[in-house]
Amino acid sequence: MMDIDLKSIEETIAGHVIQTYEAMDVPHYPYHNLEHTRGVVTHCREIAAYYSFSKRDAFVLVAAAWFHDIGHLFGAIEGHEERGVVVMKQYLSNIPGELTMAIATGILATKLPPCPHTLIEKAICDADTFHLGTVQFRQTDPLVRKEIELRKGSAIADWSSRTLAMLKRHEFFTDYCQTLLAKGKEENIRWVETQLRSNE
Repeated sequence: MMDIDLKSIEETIAGHVIQTYEAMDVPHYPYHNLEHTRGVVTHCREIAAYYSFSKRDAFVLVAAAWFHDIGHLFGAIEGHEERGVVVMKQYLSNIPGELTMAIATGILATKLPPCPHTLIEKAICDADTFHLGTVQFRQTDPLVRKEIELRKGSAIADWSSRTLAMLKRHEFFTDYCQTLLAKGKEENIRWVETQLRSNE
């Protein structure tokens, strides 16, 4: 296990996933795209550093982050996590099964509604929804709407009220993100409430 160069494997994963997202024959979605994936990877690294993850756990977390949404490129919104696990296992067929199992668990932890158990699972869930506690949310929310309408083929009239319900239901699972992002999320809730009032 310790003979494996996790850093170089992580670099090849990054290259492979970037290439996949940039390919001509996959959809280029407004939200579930390379920019989102890169952001999740960045936040996973940030959380792993805060909790002083071991090299193995940091590798599992970051690898899961790279693959967590890749299934969107190969089918419907539903089941994209499971498809991501298939893509990951095909690509990482030469590493120990214990590692691919751990990465798969990380990918599947992002499935809604989330119910993470381990710190790795909590970390990837928080990295995936990190933007809900930052001003970036005000740019991403319209992109999520645009993508869902595009993929479902119909407009969503009550988007703001759905967004508000989602924000109020959402929770961060790590102490780090709870402390760092609680205030920002409250501000985003107020921002959506203001939008709702202006639309009445």
